[in-house]
Amino acid sequence: ELHRRLASPDSDSSDDPLSLLPYHELSSKDRKRQDKKVRRMLERLLDLRYRIWQPDTLETLYMQVDDVYESKTRHLSSLFKNGVYWESATHSLLCSLVSSEFQSSTVNYEEDLSPYYRLMVWAILTNRSNLAFFFWTLDGSNSLVNALLGAQICRSIQALPTVEDTPEILSDYHELCDMFKDLSRDVLMKCTHSDSVKTIRILKQQSPHAGFIPTWRLACMMQEMDITASDACQAVVKAEWWGAIDQSNSLAKVFTGLFFPPY
Repeated sequence: ELHRRLASPDSDSSDDPLSLLPYHELSSKDRKRQDKKVRRMLERLLDLRYRIWQPDTLETLYMQVDDVYESKTRHLSSLFKNGVYWESATHSLLCSLVSSEFQSSTVNYEEDLSPYYRLMVWAILTNRSNLAFFFWTLDGSNSLVNALLGAQICRSIQALPTVEDTPEILSDYHELCDMFKDLSRDVLMKCTHSDSVKTIRILKQQSPHAGFIPTWRLACMMQEMDITASDACQAVVKAEWWGAIDQSNSLAKVFTGLFFPPY
């Protein structure tokens, strides 16, 4: 019944090659043509009282790539397969770009994630450096982890074949990565000078923004000596290495305890 009601004399029954292409790869003319066809189909579905999925604002932003910006977002087709921009697809993508340790399944997108963080990620993935910086500044309570995450995302995107083959996009992400590295370095330095104890607590924090990866691990992934060699980061790494061992013990007592546990 559904197929019969959707069919109409004015519909194009021939195979349309455009229907096989992701929406973001269509030209402006083809998008308008497809929009018109889809609108007719949706109207018929509404007449049949079928519920229709509607993308939220953020998913719509991913789908609506400006024609002016199209040359700088060619890499999106390799990031989002078949043009799927669901929120869950975005976090699965972050898992592949950041680390396999990135946990997206346990994240409540509405409650755990700041809207400015989600917009910052959108701006990074769509190659909008000015907006990425703007949204980063709006989420001050997560400035360090967001900067480290942004740098790691840009670093991974640079290694994609579609980006490596496009010098303009590669240059954009190289500059954006450097910007986030500088921001994370500056934030870490200011935090250390302000309150070193609180800085260590921040570095140990497991934020849902980073998929619950400890902030100090994100810093180590970047392999930036200016960050990992900082006093605060070294203190955290040392504490993680020692674990529950009392650091006031001498090395002789530690090694003796390894061979003679009761000691």
